[in-house]
Amino acid sequence: MNSSQRFLDYKLGTTDLIEAKFVSLFPCNRKSELQQCLSKDEKVSKYMDELQFLNGLQVLVVDDDVDNLDLIKFILEEYKTEVIVATSVTEGLQVMTWFNPDILISDIAMPNCDGYSLIRSVRNLSEHVKHIPAIALTGQASDEARTLALQAGFSTHLKKPFDPDELIVLVSKLVEMASLKNSCGNNKVEPENDGTKFSLNVA
Repeated sequence: MNSSQRFLDYKLGTTDLIEAKFVSLFPCNRKSELQQCLSKDEKVSKYMDELQFLNGLQVLVVDDDVDNLDLIKFILEEYKTEVIVATSVTEGLQVMTWFNPDILISDIAMPNCDGYSLIRSVRNLSEHVKHIPAIALTGQASDEARTLALQAGFSTHLKKPFDPDELIVLVSKLVEMASLKNSCGNNKVEPENDGTKFSLNVA
């Protein structure tokens, strides 16, 4: 059963508790509700215009947990992004030989090769892909976890479980900053100090 069918079954009241927990994050119109939420909340309303960066965005998501892949794919595709998923580091690197993603999202804790190994390999690829903005997904929210992710080569990290709106805003912000970096020719773009909790290090 795909994520869309799970959502439909939940709305019809035919799903079980586990599936209800999975789909309960998604109202019928996530984009509309997010826009309403943003317009009411001054702290994040400035990111409204950044949602335009998601339209047509190409995203590679790497995670050994298929449910997590379905979740992220469902969230991002609501904003007209193209999402390719991989269940291992090896598969993710293979995908990057034919798919040119704008954003990489990777879990850290995976068997055999972890997310740190993936991002180190990516940073050693050809010039046109090695600087891809990358988000590390981790169950740890400590400063140490953040430091390890940044040192390995990730642009930022996001603690699981995460709020869908937080993922959308973070991806938009990261793409915007990467675009600014490319247009300005800067090696590093520092995020605006606006009180948000995002820690970005665009490669």
